[in-house]
Amino acid sequence: MTAHALFEEDMIDYLAANGFGVENTSLFLNTMPDSPSPCWAVRPVGGGSLEPNVGAVMRRSSIQFQYRHSDQIVGKQAVNSLVDHFRGKVDFAVGTHHVMHCNPAQEDPPITYFDQHQPRRATWTPTVTFTYYQT
Repeated sequence: MTAHALFEEDMIDYLAANGFGVENTSLFLNTMPDSPSPCWAVRPVGGGSLEPNVGAVMRRSSIQFQYRHSDQIVGKQAVNSLVDHFRGKVDFAVGTHHVMHCNPAQEDPPITYFDQHQPRRATWTPTVTFTYYQT
């Protein structure tokens, strides 16, 4: 794994290390190419600095994990697996960042999009908020 300055870049490596995909093959930062399917896109959607805490600058960021799959049942299982992975998770490393805690925005993320060109291909967009500092 490579250390990155940006939390979302480290998140790509973290997801790959935890079996959610392969960087630039099925895990992408800020983009979702037309293929492959299935694949994940990691997109920062908001956040900022919090009050300094014991010399570290705490940040809170929300990341949208957009996921696409042609099988709705298998896709839903993958999305639920990611949500379950982060639900209630505390004190863990994501590259050069120490996550204090995280919280999925939805317990059961719904399908958010059906592909018009491939009608059976569905997309989900679970969002997780992370509170962390750079180590």
